[in-house]
Order: sequence, then C-alpha cells, then structure tokens
Amino acid sequence: MNQLKLYREKRHFTQEELSEISGISVRTIQRIEAGNPLKGYTLRTLAKHLECAEEDLIRKEEPSTPLKWINLSSLLILPPLNLMAPYFLSKYWKVNSPLVKQMIDVQFMWSILAPIVFFLGISLKLGNVFTIYLMAGIYLSNVFIILYNTYTLDQRNELGIRIKFSIF
Repeated sequence: MNQLKLYREKRHFTQEELSEISGISVRTIQRIEAGNPLKGYTLRTLAKHLECAEEDLIRKEEPSTPLKWINLSSLLILPPLNLMAPYFLSKYWKVNSPLVKQMIDVQFMWSILAPIVFFLGISLKLGNVFTIYLMAGIYLSNVFIILYNTYTLDQRNELGIRIKFSIF
C-alpha cells in the first residue's frame, strides 16, 4: 500500500479532508497515492499535517531481482563492459531507479581508479609476482564491491559502497 494512503487512513482523513487542511490539491494527493513520487514542498507539507516524518511517507520498495542482476552484471571485468552491461540491462528490464545510476557511478569510478592503481603499482618495479598479485587485488576489489552492494541491496535496499556525487 502507498505510504501516503496508509498514513492518511491511519489519521482517518479522506483525500478531500487532507487536501483542505494541507492546501495540497486533491488531484495531487490522488497522483501520489497512484504512485507518483512525493518530494519537496508537498512532502514536507503532507508530513507536517499527517504528523509523521518525511521519510515515513517515501515508499521503501523491496529490491527487485532485476536490480540484483543489474548489479551483478558489473562482474564483467573489462572496464567498458562493467559500465555497459548494467546500463543496457536496466534499459532492457525498464528499471528506472536511482540505484542503477549509483551502480554505474561506482563502476565508472572503479574503472578510473583501477588503471591508476595498476600503473602506480607497476611503476614501483617490484617484479612479475607483485604485478600478478596487484592485478588479482584489483580484480578482487571489484568483486568485493559488487557482492557487498548486492548484499546490502538485498538487506537494506541501498548500495553499501557508493560515491557521494553523481557522474552520470
């Protein structure tokens, strides 16, 4: 059930009554209850009049299986593929989620940092064995990021490792 509708009914308000006390149009309330996103002024106003936290009105969706597969598709280690696979899968499954954008941002950042770490490592000239360990470490770091994000996506419906800014 939609969170707005849940809190509205909990307070025994009709859509019309909530509209009247909040100043938000009935049509806007109907759209939000039908699934349109709730944000900004409307979110603050409705939370205030329903006497709940803003976060309580934002629907927390269960992580869908496509999101997990989109994240796991980044295991394709070649840097262009670890970006393209999640992007194309999200388009194929018509998943329009900020989590997908975050997944791609994380992989983009990893695609930039991995070669830098590799070239810095080989510039130390510590031998072939070190280079092999370095490559394995870089690969395993991406596997860890992807698997940890899949785990946190499953547990908390968010990415455990994400960047604080948006690239795309």
